[in-house]
Amino acid sequence: MPAVRWLFFAALVVSCKPRITQKECDALIDRYADLLVRENAPDAPPDVVADTKAQVKKAAEGTVAVKNCEEVRRPAFHCAMSAATTDDFEECLE
Repeated sequence: MPAVRWLFFAALVVSCKPRITQKECDALIDRYADLLVRENAPDAPPDVVADTKAQVKKAAEGTVAVKNCEEVRRPAFHCAMSAATTDDFEECLE
């Protein structure tokens, strides 16, 4: 019986994937904004990039995705943060 309990505990620990923090949620939004700007205006001057990122962040505020951001699991977070495109980013969080 102890072996069965140990296997159950091991399976529980392996399946437990911690959620991300609010700071990491903010980093996700920043990363998405960076990717979006880079894809849509790759040659934009820095002031345009900054303005566009600010607009993207403002538009994201209050959305269901942002409100549920802390439900994102750590593997999905790492995947999204290393994504090269917005499509890849979104795929990580599906």
